[in-house]
Amino acid sequence: MALTDTFVRQVKHTGKATGDKHTDGAGMYLLVKAAGKYWRMDYAHADKRKTLALGVYPAVSLTIHQDPSPTDRCDSHQTHEEDAAETHEIEVARQVKESTPEFTAAMSACLRLVESLGMEHPNTTRAMQRAMALAGPSMHDFMARQARELDLIPDADGYTDDGQPVFSLQAIAAKLDMSMDEAQEAMNAMLADRAALGLPAALVDPATVHRKH
Repeated sequence: MALTDTFVRQVKHTGKATGDKHTDGAGMYLLVKAAGKYWRMDYAHADKRKTLALGVYPAVSLTIHQDPSPTDRCDSHQTHEEDAAETHEIEVARQVKESTPEFTAAMSACLRLVESLGMEHPNTTRAMQRAMALAGPSMHDFMARQARELDLIPDADGYTDDGQPVFSLQAIAAKLDMSMDEAQEAMNAMLADRAALGLPAALVDPATVHRKH
């Protein structure tokens, strides 16, 4: 039976040392521990059972629509909750299909750092950058949607030729309530981390950006 947003939000840790496991179908489950709630998914790779760390609740949420009343629903159609649960499982399956062993290992290492050091720790930030560099298109799309839903990013100033959004430093600073100096310092630190990890660290050439009108 698929989990609901209300259950995920309200469920508490019972005190079990290994955490409480609440299944959501297709191998996915919510692991509730004293330190927080973590999405996990069991799957098979090369005939071996493995577990993929999918994120931390509520940063990664379970979006389930409220079930409509019987008068608003036709028996030949799924409920909104069933539709959302099916969409959620398809999304997870797509991400797992695209995942490489390298990405799985990098994301699992990142989630362990989230649990032990916290999301804001520099080591966690670097680990997330490393993992996302190995992620497939579905994971990038998923993370972008989560950022928009949580209102963590500003509106894009424009787009590159391949449709990727481009954000100005001024807009990012305003969204995060930072000064331009603070935003510049944070960006420089991020670029330095990416360079140290061997990841692309070049900024987008403003001349190549298709501005929004």
